[in-house]
Amino acid sequence: MWNSVKTATRLAMLEDIAGVSRAMRRRGIRLWTPRAYFTMYREIRVGNARIGLTLGVHIAPPGPGFPRYRAIVGVHPTSRIKARGGWHPTLLRMNWYEQCARHLRRYGYRGAWYVGPYGRFGDFERRVATRAALLSELGPLERLYSEPWPESEG
Repeated sequence: MWNSVKTATRLAMLEDIAGVSRAMRRRGIRLWTPRAYFTMYREIRVGNARIGLTLGVHIAPPGPGFPRYRAIVGVHPTSRIKARGGWHPTLLRMNWYEQCARHLRRYGYRGAWYVGPYGRFGDFERRVATRAALLSELGPLERLYSEPWPESEG
């Protein structure tokens, strides 16, 4: 039951997005900047840390250094406890940050780890040139979402 409710809600959201897109096209879009961001979210457990994974596709106006189409993977701590220096000691000891980056590189994602208020977060992306290429990223992103991650417990 729950999955059918979620599916119906998501389908309704897609219809809302399509409806807004049609309305914007009719009005003329002079003042508005369209962008779309579709994501999947999952949490994994690595040692004593909980890690959030956000995987998705992003369509936005191109700008200096930013292409129109990107497939992205965000890796971040779920804890809201302030972290000193950003590196989680268990993940560091397990060499998890490097294992994670290597795992994503196998799929063609490049990125870096940044310091955030609650620890290190990873921002990885794959830049693609066309809408068709972006759509071809959906399958690999779904596999990344479902498969085991380095040293994770689900």
